Amino acid sequence: NESRRNTSIDFEAVLNFIENNLKTVTPNSVAVFSGYNFPYFSKIFKRNIGRNLSEYINLRKLELAQSLLVESNKSIENIGYEVGFNHKSYFHRIFKRYYGVTPEEYRNSNSK
Repeated sequence: NESRRNTSIDFEAVLNFIENNLKTVTPNSVAVFSGYNFPYFSKIFKRNIGRNLSEYINLRKLELAQSLLVESNKSIENIGYEVGFNHKSYFHRIFKRYYGVTPEEYRNSNSK
């Protein structure tokens, strides 16, 4: 029974895979990397990491975007693309959902 099986997933390797492929990684590609099917892996990931896989990936992308917004002069659109958001509107929407401000507002209030 798969749900009762002991898991031997190397979460350090999984998290490194996400970091090293942040721009292009998808929840399914992480499951494939782990060697498990997506529904099972997704459940185990949340149990071990404390967030669902999609949310974790988006948060890592947004954390990188935060740094780039403050520490670079790149355009906001380019930053969104660089961290793996292919649509400017989606990047803005998800950034505001997590941080309560737009990327522009974040940059303006945190500029060095």
